[in-house]
Amino acid sequence: MPRENLRFLFFCAALLRAVDASPANISLNDDLETVLAAIARGEDSRALSVRGKGFEVRGALGESALEEAIDELTLDIEAWTAAGDDLRCAVREVIADSYRRHCALVLS
Repeated sequence: MPRENLRFLFFCAALLRAVDASPANISLNDDLETVLAAIARGEDSRALSVRGKGFEVRGALGESALEEAIDELTLDIEAWTAAGDDLRCAVREVIADSYRRHCALVLS
């Protein structure tokens, strides 16, 4: 992934949200985990890259779960931009929040 592909990372954030709301499980490869963790810590992740697809989903994940997650994250981005943040910053914040929530669920 040259530099940082926010579209891919947005999709991953939506996938995390959908998996967390379903009986499915997800495993992230080390590269994707490193990128998401860096974003969650507010670090510059442009020098990091993800090799391979980055994740594997196991179990039932309904199509509507992913659609709903994308819609929720899009609304979150719109709220950030309405509050004055630029789009890139808003997307990074939403990705970070989704990853943090996923980690909190996994650790609980």
